Amino acid sequence: MIGWYGTQWYFSYRNSIKALYMILDSGKDVIIIAKEATSSSNRYISETIYIAFSEPEEIDELVSQLNLEKITSKLNNETNTLDLFK
Repeated sequence: MIGWYGTQWYFSYRNSIKALYMILDSGKDVIIIAKEATSSSNRYISETIYIAFSEPEEIDELVSQLNLEKITSKLNNETNTLDLFK
């Protein structure tokens, strides 16, 4: 699923995202992910996402952020904060 915010939240489901490995003219090697997504609720709304990695550590950082325990903990903390305003 790909989600983005314009004037409201839009979501595009069932996307296949592929990474492309490139060596630039400068000799620098990069991994690029680019994908055009169309909103599932409005076929006239689309967005192109770009993610570029120029160092292996950047990929490691992304993977570490996808840790289920960290995500659950963050969501629980935000829920606890919202409970203060009830």
